[in-house]
Amino acid sequence: MMTLQQPNSLKAPYLSAMDIERIAYQTMKSFDQTLLNQPQQLNVDVFAEQFLRLKLDFIDLSNNSSILGMMVFSDSSIPVFDSEQNTPKIIQAKAGTALIDKSLLEDRLPNRTRFTIAHECAHWLIHKPKGKTQPLVCRIVGQSDQRDWLEWQADKLASALLMPAVAVHAFMKQHVKENRQSMEFMFQMFGESYVVSKRDQLIRIAAYKFGVSRTTAKLRLMRLKYIKPDLPKREKDSPFVHSINEYLAKYCGQSSESPFVT
Repeated sequence: MMTLQQPNSLKAPYLSAMDIERIAYQTMKSFDQTLLNQPQQLNVDVFAEQFLRLKLDFIDLSNNSSILGMMVFSDSSIPVFDSEQNTPKIIQAKAGTALIDKSLLEDRLPNRTRFTIAHECAHWLIHKPKGKTQPLVCRIVGQSDQRDWLEWQADKLASALLMPAVAVHAFMKQHVKENRQSMEFMFQMFGESYVVSKRDQLIRIAAYKFGVSRTTAKLRLMRLKYIKPDLPKREKDSPFVHSINEYLAKYCGQSSESPFVT
């Protein structure tokens, strides 16, 4: 597996979770404000290439698909893999190139590709150094090192770009408004067994609406406190929830209020 050593100068800036939310909000506001007003899928290709002026290049980054993406901050010689010759090779990449592993086009998981592109865009937005530096190798499977904070920040910003907090807020309000009566009825019929199925359904709908994986949707909804963490198996004497309002309060957190609306 080919990797690049990261320079010591490329360190993660101090960014709180709220800082990342603000960056995402201001970025989406500048790019297309309708993404904040209406829950919808971000066109990551247009966002990357036309708004951020990045070049997207799909290429074999390794011989085993262990590297999913790479952000080129300055003109560089990049070691990649020549799948036709089954050997490493060197390519020249210009600053502002986001290299995406070709395997993402072949695994029929478009949402994973979208997230990886958003992840590289996030690196460009918050990690672009002032001077020359080596490319940032991203999302290396099975490896954990000093890049963790850079990757954590890029992941969080990517999620916030794909699912802006105010758009998620609008989605949740609309969903609860449209489904409250049926939720009341189903809860009366099936009790707490309905809680788990409804929570899973909400995650699936959000994933479809915003064009992300279920995992991304779940983590984002948890981050914004619209759902709570995975529910433990109900203990024999656990308290029963008697109304949909209790259900919303207990399991959906802030179903109509968002702490991240700016």
